[in-house]
Amino acid sequence: MRGEVKAKERPVNSLLGQHLEFNQTGKQEDKEEEEEKSGQLEEKIKQRIIDEAWDDQNEVAHQMEAEEKERGVDFTKHKGGLIGEYEQQFKSQVLGLPSNHQEDNQKREIQGLFQEVCYYLDTLSNSHFIARPRGQEEL
Repeated sequence: MRGEVKAKERPVNSLLGQHLEFNQTGKQEDKEEEEEKSGQLEEKIKQRIIDEAWDDQNEVAHQMEAEEKERGVDFTKHKGGLIGEYEQQFKSQVLGLPSNHQEDNQKREIQGLFQEVCYYLDTLSNSHFIARPRGQEEL
């Protein structure tokens, strides 16, 4: 053996007929195991074709969303920090205070009632008519 041979000096397809020994770095499975796995896979595919069990991606996505809702998983991003979330959870569970959403609704309702009271007090205390502020409904 002289070492490497240039392509011009080597006959065409000369290595195809020879058996070469080399070290394989990956794990080589037995041919029997490989054939068994591929046979099982083919059987599963054939059975799914017979059952007409197609994997419609949209349907699978909707099923996953429904399962997440059943489990109560929420992937929406919170606007506040984690500390604020824990604080709100603590207030609602331990102290029994209403959550932010309920507080906001209550605050809006109270502000509306307070504006009504202020309007009536202004009309009673003054001898002249005060026009209703813009955006308020008729009583």
